Amino acid sequence: MARFTDDELMRKVQEGFIVESEADMTETYKKALITQLTVQGDTELMSAPAYYMATKDAPSTNTMVSATAIIQDEMGHANIAYRLLEDLGVDRDELLYERPPEKFKNPYGFDQPLVNWAELVTANGLYDRAGITLLGDVHRHTSYGPLKRGLVKVARPVGKPVTWCRPRWIGCFPWASSGSGCRMRRSITTHSSTSSSRG
Repeated sequence: MARFTDDELMRKVQEGFIVESEADMTETYKKALITQLTVQGDTELMSAPAYYMATKDAPSTNTMVSATAIIQDEMGHANIAYRLLEDLGVDRDELLYERPPEKFKNPYGFDQPLVNWAELVTANGLYDRAGITLLGDVHRHTSYGPLKRGLVKVARPVGKPVTWCRPRWIGCFPWASSGSGCRMRRSITTHSSTSSSRG
């Protein structure tokens, strides 16, 4: 039997209560948390193949290494969400390897191929800023303690690429060749319109 009713838990959370385990949850809370963590994990995971294809078009070894490090970070972030799901009784192997593609809950933008470096920089700049805004809000307001602590770890590696790599990469394109500038503008138009998420 649940320790609290939905109304009791909502009231306690509004008073600052932090949920630490399933013993503190109602079924409604647990279901919503599983959905949130699945979206978070799937989004981080599906960014990796999207970025990888365009990483091969990197203009230098240094930028390729930086982009590969971003992919590694995203995989680590996905692992945090999936690990938390395991604590809630979700089978990680089933989640990763037995779901049909249409059941993954990632933003539609990650279903679009990134075919060159301009598209990778544009997509990563837009998507990562959106992700930082979203996860920052979750970190500030979540009532689930393990997620709050996990998001502190997610924020640490993201800071350096956002403040150094992405603006530097993006800033190069408008002043490069006219071809690069055109690719950049085309990428911004394309990827700024693919922000919806599948259910």
